Amino acid sequence: MELVFIRHGESEANAREAGGFFSGRWDCALTPRGRMQADSLKGNEMIRGADAVFCSPLKRAADTAAAFADPKTIIRDARITERTLGDFDGKWRHELENRDEYRKYFTEAEYMLFRNSFTVSPPNGENYGDVVRRVTPFLEELKKSGIRKARSGACSKW
Repeated sequence: MELVFIRHGESEANAREAGGFFSGRWDCALTPRGRMQADSLKGNEMIRGADAVFCSPLKRAADTAAAFADPKTIIRDARITERTLGDFDGKWRHELENRDEYRKYFTEAEYMLFRNSFTVSPPNGENYGDVVRRVTPFLEELKKSGIRKARSGACSKW
């Protein structure tokens, strides 16, 4: 099976992240730049001939997939949705770091690992180990499905 992962175009959340914004599963649209990135996928040789196109239910992923595939053929699957940052989804760092219940995530080394850890999670969110456990059944089903060429509209990096 051939599987191509395509990250969504730049979203409103991505445009804010440099300022300390936690996007997570905050559902937002693509920026004009993100639309251009998604549109640039049209006709891409790696995408043509796909038996299936999967994406997460988030708007940024669905809009990216729709830029290169017929929206009627896109399969939305929550198992491939962005990692949730729980209480931090859609919030600015400065909103959180001085709140008593979250301070340790910004001051204590063990908790600060939540951003890139397979074991430490943000409050009410997922760590990367959780993501692996969520995505693995999707990949196993895909492997058994007989689909030879699949595309995913919300993974990897540009």
